[in-house]
This record gives sequence, structure tokens and C-alpha cells, in this order.
Amino acid sequence: MLITGGTGAIGGHVARWLAGRGAERLVLTSRSGAFAAGVAALAAGLAAAGTTVQVLVATSADAPTSPGCCPGSPPPARR
Repeated sequence: MLITGGTGAIGGHVARWLAGRGAERLVLTSRSGAFAAGVAALAAGLAAAGTTVQVLVATSADAPTSPGCCPGSPPPARR
């Protein structure tokens, strides 16, 4: 499951909620990625709950990197 803004306060809350409900894999994206404050503790807590976590530098507006974080997902829509 992809969570944009996943290293922020709300994204972290959503990630913990999903992990607590059995999410097997989460991809957290943010502009800071693994350098965001508190992300190591967040990832460790999610892993302790049994969730595989990947933290990437990306934004929802950064379409070229989005497909790479979720293999098998459809390509971004073109306007």
C-alpha cells in the first residue's frame, strides 16, 4: 500500500493504523524520505508489527518515480 506523505504526522498515523490491521507491506513516500525526523522509529515500529516497510523520496507530483515504487501498478494517467 502506498502512503504519500508517509513520514509526516498524519501519514505515520495511517501507517501505524494499517499495520495494526495486518498490512503486509507499506511504501511510505515523502520529500525527505529516510531523512525525515522520526522515520527510523516509525519504520522500526511498523516492522515490529510484522509489516514490511519501504521509505522513498518522492512526491505525488513526481510521476516518473511513482510507478517504480509500486511494481505492477498501472502507469500514471496522461491528460
